[in-house]
Amino acid sequence: MENEIKLGEYCITKNGLIAKLIEPQVYEINDKECIEFLEDIVKHSSNLIDLIQCGDYVNGEYVMHIDNNIENYGDKTIITELNKRYFESQIIKVATKEMMESISYKVTKMW
Repeated sequence: MENEIKLGEYCITKNGLIAKLIEPQVYEINDKECIEFLEDIVKHSSNLIDLIQCGDYVNGEYVMHIDNNIENYGDKTIITELNKRYFESQIIKVATKEMMESISYKVTKMW
């Protein structure tokens, strides 16, 4: 990673897992699981909304658009398929598109 992840920041991994660093951790160099997690981080930010992308689900609703025009609303917002607008403070739960793809399956005809 280019810059260090700070306490309280959110991070997202290649497979769409979002986590928040809530306390300092001491990692052993041979702790394979921790090293793999740190290597899988693709982005981090102090704002959760910066990690959300179109195709993710916020509060159970499909994200269609992310409005970066802070002049209109004073902050970045998320617009869902049902045309609702969410600010970062309104985000309760997030399911990334990578998470959804990992648990989905394709239905095929057997005959």
